[in-house]
Amino acid sequence: MGSVTLIPGRWPPIPGFAPCPIFITTAWPFVSEDIVTPNLAEASRLAGMEVADLSAMRRAAEAIARLGPRAVWIKGGHLAGAPTDLLYDGRDFLELSSERIETKDTHGAGCALSAALATELARGLELHDAARRAKQFITEALRNSLRLGKGRGPTDPLAAAQALSGRASNALSETVNRSRNSGREGPS
Repeated sequence: MGSVTLIPGRWPPIPGFAPCPIFITTAWPFVSEDIVTPNLAEASRLAGMEVADLSAMRRAAEAIARLGPRAVWIKGGHLAGAPTDLLYDGRDFLELSSERIETKDTHGAGCALSAALATELARGLELHDAARRAKQFITEALRNSLRLGKGRGPTDPLAAAQALSGRASNALSETVNRSRNSGREGPS
């Protein structure tokens, strides 16, 4: 699955539904524990209804919120037309639309989106502002996705960060420069 945050002990087991282990925490009071980010198929399963348009996304978000999370972000990348996501914070809905990036290289998009949202929340942004920034981030990561091998390639979070900030992360740049300056090709 790779895109749904599950709260241990708060979710009933669902046949055929496997959470991404990266986002399951057992002891940390981690910010993403209260937010789930299902795609349309996952939202359909969680809500027990077909989710194929914005109206159904709203009903599903309310149903999923009743399962325990404080916020629900249903990803609408497979909707017809512009990919429109829906964020529900338990009170208000926020529609997040972007241009459709024509690529089949989307591997990791759900996890990258969840990580971007968690990052923006950890930086102190309010949920709706964090969601807007995370949506921009994943759109850039998709725009710069990587064509690798024969299957579906990955999104490129580093290119997204560079596009949105105008520069590479300092840590990565410093590591690359240190490696070049020491005459090493990489770890020995």
